[in-house]
Amino acid sequence: MGKGKAWLGVLGFLVVVGSCNALAKNGTDAPPRNSSAANTSTTASTDRTATSVPALPECHNPPGVYKGYRICHPGGEVVTVSRVIDGDTVELADGRRIGLLGVDAPAAETCAGPGATEFTRSKVQGQTVKLHREPGVITDQDGRTLGYLQYGAPNYANDLGDDLVMEGWAKTADNGANPAYMDNVKSSADIAEFRSRENHGEPCGEPKVYGDDNGGGTPDYKVDVDVDAPHVNLPDGALTGGFCARKWWC
Repeated sequence: MGKGKAWLGVLGFLVVVGSCNALAKNGTDAPPRNSSAANTSTTASTDRTATSVPALPECHNPPGVYKGYRICHPGGEVVTVSRVIDGDTVELADGRRIGLLGVDAPAAETCAGPGATEFTRSKVQGQTVKLHREPGVITDQDGRTLGYLQYGAPNYANDLGDDLVMEGWAKTADNGANPAYMDNVKSSADIAEFRSRENHGEPCGEPKVYGDDNGGGTPDYKVDVDVDAPHVNLPDGALTGGFCARKWWC
C-alpha cells in the first residue's frame, strides 16, 4: 500500500508539471486582453489623449450685430495670421489679405507706421484669430477682404481694430463698419486724442488739450474774461477781483 501511494504521488506530480508547461507554451500565463489591468492602462492613455487638445469654449453671448467691445462674439471663422503687412492689414495662412473695418492705421513708411505695424505683429502674427465679416461688405479698392479680427484664444474677446485706436496707433475710418462698432471705436478715439502717444504724440502729432473746445491750445476754463454784472451798481469785475475764470457765477 505504501509503494502504491508513492507511485500515485509521482504520477500526479508529472501530470501537473506537464500542464504548466503546456500553458507556458500557449502563452496563456499573460493576463487576458480584457483584464482589469489592461482596461486601466487603455483608459489612462485615452484620457491623456482627450485632454491634450482642449476644446474651444463656446461664446454664450447672443448673436447679433458685431460690436467688438472686449466681449466674445458668436460665429466667425477661425483663421491663422501668417504675416502682418501694416497696422491694419494682415495676410492669412490661406493667402487672403484682410483689411480691418472701421479703422485706418498709418502706412508702414509714415511716421507712426512702424510702431503700428509692430503693435499688430505683437498681437496676432502666427496666432489663430477669429475673422468676422460684415454682411454686404466684401473687399476694398486695394483688394483686401474687409472684416473684424478678434484675438486672444480661447475666448477671442479682444478686437484688434479697437485696440489699435485706443492705443493711438490708428484712427477711425468710414469703410463699411456697422454703426454699433463705430460708436465703440469712436469712443476709444476720443480717449486716445488726449494721450501723448503714437499718432497723437511727438514726433507724429500733438494731443488735444482737455477743455479746449475752440482749439486755442489752452483749456477754455482757464481763459480770463471780464465780468459784466448788468443792473448792479458795481464796476465790472468787482465780484471776482477783476476777472473770472468761467466759474459758476460767470
